[in-house]
Amino acid sequence: MKIGVNRNWLSIGLGALCGMQLVSWPGAAMELVWTRTTGQFRYESTPLLVDRDGPQEILGVNVGGQVLAWRLDGTDAGTGQDGLVAQLPEGNWTSTPTVVETAAGRRYVFVSVEGLAVALDASWQPAWQHTLPGKTQWARATPLVVDTQMGRCLYVGDLSGAITCLSDTGSVVWSTKPGEGGCATMLQRLDQEDQTLLLAPVGTRLHALRLTGEPVWASDLGGKIISRPEVLVHERKTYLFCGAGAGELFALSETGKVRWHAAIGDEIDSSIAILPRKDAAPLVVCTGLWGNCHAFDLSGMRQWTHQFRAKNRTKPLVTDVNGDGAQDVLVATYAQHAYALDANGHLMDDIRLSGTVNGSPIAVPAAPGTDVVFVSTTLLAHRFRPGPPQARFGVVTATKPTAEAEGLACALSEAGGVLLVENPARRLLRVNAQSHGEKAAPSVCSALSARGLVVLPLPQPVAGSPAVKVTVHAFTGELLHETVLETARPVPPGGTQASLQAWVTLPYAPAPDDLSRPELTAASEAATPLLYQNEAGALALLVQAVTASPLLVQWPPPKTAEGVAFTGTMAARQVVGVETINGEIVEDALRPLGPDRLAFLKAGAVSKLWFSTDAGTAAPGRYTTDVTLTPLEAGIAPVTVPLAFEVLPLELPPSRLTFCTWDYAPNQWFPKDAAKTLDDMGRHGVNVFPRNLVAKAVWRDGALEIDWSLLDEELARLEGRGEILFHVGAPAIEGIETVAEAERHGLHLEYLRRFRDHLRERGLDYDDWALYPVDEPGLDYGPRVPVFLEAARLFREADPRIRIYTDPVPGLSLKDFEAIDPFVDVWCPNMRMVTGLFFDDPRMTQIMAANKPVWSYECIAQVKSMSPLRYNRGVGRHRTLDAQHNASGPVAGECRQE
Repeated sequence: MKIGVNRNWLSIGLGALCGMQLVSWPGAAMELVWTRTTGQFRYESTPLLVDRDGPQEILGVNVGGQVLAWRLDGTDAGTGQDGLVAQLPEGNWTSTPTVVETAAGRRYVFVSVEGLAVALDASWQPAWQHTLPGKTQWARATPLVVDTQMGRCLYVGDLSGAITCLSDTGSVVWSTKPGEGGCATMLQRLDQEDQTLLLAPVGTRLHALRLTGEPVWASDLGGKIISRPEVLVHERKTYLFCGAGAGELFALSETGKVRWHAAIGDEIDSSIAILPRKDAAPLVVCTGLWGNCHAFDLSGMRQWTHQFRAKNRTKPLVTDVNGDGAQDVLVATYAQHAYALDANGHLMDDIRLSGTVNGSPIAVPAAPGTDVVFVSTTLLAHRFRPGPPQARFGVVTATKPTAEAEGLACALSEAGGVLLVENPARRLLRVNAQSHGEKAAPSVCSALSARGLVVLPLPQPVAGSPAVKVTVHAFTGELLHETVLETARPVPPGGTQASLQAWVTLPYAPAPDDLSRPELTAASEAATPLLYQNEAGALALLVQAVTASPLLVQWPPPKTAEGVAFTGTMAARQVVGVETINGEIVEDALRPLGPDRLAFLKAGAVSKLWFSTDAGTAAPGRYTTDVTLTPLEAGIAPVTVPLAFEVLPLELPPSRLTFCTWDYAPNQWFPKDAAKTLDDMGRHGVNVFPRNLVAKAVWRDGALEIDWSLLDEELARLEGRGEILFHVGAPAIEGIETVAEAERHGLHLEYLRRFRDHLRERGLDYDDWALYPVDEPGLDYGPRVPVFLEAARLFREADPRIRIYTDPVPGLSLKDFEAIDPFVDVWCPNMRMVTGLFFDDPRMTQIMAANKPVWSYECIAQVKSMSPLRYNRGVGRHRTLDAQHNASGPVAGECRQE
């Protein structure tokens, strides 16, 4: 299913909220054209453009072997589910298909992770199949097609180390194992004047083979090769580029001699691309497996590194991102972002996507220019074309900016390791900060943001040059600000480290090893939180002392410049690092300083103090206070640091916030004082309680006996605390195993009706509870959906007014979504699915249009790790999405995570 962009929702909905509107400037970067769904399973492969008796189409295969075909306008070209044209045999299908023209007609060839090669004919019927000697590397088994004296041949390697040559009818022409190890990537061709060679990475060696399988040369690169070799001919010189080991980029001659190699510090997957330049030699561009994009010239000199932190396995797409005629680099990542970089490594656009992108983006023809298609793991595909960069929530200032940006300023905050750009006009800015030196290649950090304060990390410094060059452009391309900032901080008076130092920092910023140099005042701006009334936030200080003397922490009541006293609360806490079950140290155990307000520091170590601030009903305004740190050891002078925060004239109505910490069984964690635990949860806003406890039932002597005792105990504990989600499918009734199906069905209905009546007797009406038949439909791409449907049909038959809750994940296909949709009364999609709202995900569009309660949660990778304090931060974090639409569009409520 394809759905177009709803510009009205962006400009009227969010624009009305912010007093702004969306404007469009030509030739800037990329904008969304369409979004569509991609079958039952996620995509791992890169799609392919094909010609099939008419205009070009997009052909691809998802992990489950569904072969899908779409027209370039995003509509289905196939007649099955989401454009399905064929179903491949069981296996994991992760590699891009190959098109082969044969005497018998066109063939589409697919290779699975299990090593099965399958060819489909032009009617999508099986033509042949062949099993390779070994399994293949995930997403790296696309055959190479070469015309030879033996006919048209397909070459493919596998993890057994075999290189296999197949005819276009699927028969084996030859197979060889040229060396030790496996072939973990795709093969490449090397065209020479008198012959064409096959480049085959096997183990640590790059082998050159004749098309008949005989070896010509081999070059040992000293580490496992997982990147496909890339070939460039420039000024009559041939270069072979290949990555190896833990992070070496190699350039070789056509005879296998190493011309140069360079370390990038990270493993190089199949991510090497050639970036042409108008008036200079091309660049070799590659990404590291865990982030950063690197560019080298043909002599091996690094030209730039663009720093980003996100796993990525895809080959950068070289295309004209902004329509200016120059080639750019587009890097897709696992982190739901794609970064558009120019030939200097500067950010042009930060494209937000819905879901991780494991297959490389592809360029598709457009009039004029070139569009780009991304396929993500959230069962969505997106098409973008040159257009204006978008702010995160689709909002930019309504007027075209000028070169004078009032109030725009840049400063460094090295205690937090960040660059700060003040942007009071809240324009959509492109900020690029690069290490500055006359000869060294720069490292670049960047941001695309419309925030009032843009914060980005500092790039890696250049040896011998401690400066950072900052350029700030409007999203339309105008240069607004350019400056060079010195990163070296002066030595304190006397040249020695002070006995006690304190710096304002961002609450979640990492702590440096030492604070030996004074901080810049702009850091206090970075740590100025904005609070709604009745909302809590945090400020933070970094503190370092020469000795381990305790500190007395004091501060007067905060007040505004006009003398208005802060009526909320502020409490000091010391951050303590705790080890998680993942072996990490997480600094989030916040120990209250207590009534004596004493903080205990380790000698020489950097500690962090938090100031938890609850605005309550305080009057709007900017509040300040001076925190004084007084060492109890004689002879050490106290230090005073100003703190500031702002209370906004905004408040979220309590009735519109629903919050759940997913405490299936707090009584198991704190069995001696469950009531106190629940009281504390209530104080922190928890008002939804999932429970897997239901009344035990037995069919005995022709009657249904139900024991309500355990359920009643739990209901008593939860009385008046909020809604209850009963995690139950078809009721479990003992003794009905031999009962006829029709009678068994009737007993299930009786149980549900008596369960409803019993809850009513305990004061719980329909709005106070819901049934929760299946956890996360869509997990594993569908097997839980039939279970949900069976239970939901039973619930509806028992009583149509019984509410049904579900929490789908992005693996829920559109087909399965439409099957469960009629039965859902409370939606709780996880946040990775909710982000589809920004991309017209048809599932989220229908959820929000249904006028039903919509919550959300996130628990990917445990969000934060589970600590020894027996809680899992972020699991079951819910955000209420108000489905009542007004003139400003849907409104998202906010919640605090405890």
